[in-house]
This record gives sequence, C-alpha cells and structure tokens, in this order.
Amino acid sequence: MSEDLVIPLDQETKTVDMRVAATYPSNVTTAMMILSSVAHLQKGETVLVHAAAGGVGSAIGQMARALGAGRVIGVVGSKQK
Repeated sequence: MSEDLVIPLDQETKTVDMRVAATYPSNVTTAMMILSSVAHLQKGETVLVHAAAGGVGSAIGQMARALGAGRVIGVVGSKQK
C-alpha cells in the first residue's frame, strides 16, 4: 500500500476518536464515487448536499471543494445540525 493512501492518527492527543476514524474510509470513498461516477462533477460547478451534517454528506461537501466545486451548499434537517 502506498503511504499517500494512509492518514496518520495522533494517538497521544486523541484528536480523532478511533470509532470516527474507522468510518472515514467508507464515507470518503462513498463521497468520491457519488461525485465522480454519479454526478460527474466538473470544476466550478455548484454542489447541493442533502443531509450535509451526516457522515457521507459532510464528506461530500469537503470532497466537492477538494475536486474544484465552485460552490457547495449543504441542507440539514434542523438548526441543531
């Protein structure tokens, strides 16, 4: 496995809970597949993310920006989210 595919976790400061870290690969992979294979995102496009406060939704927002989306709009179900 290439080291550029690995994200180190700082266990001394506990910046990321291991349960959260375990979900990261599936959420980010799902987000990438949605944006590239389903939506065919092009640089500069606007992305609307439903359920943006969830695991995959938040990953889609971040991934869309990283892939060059011009604007990312997130929709959530309540003010608390």
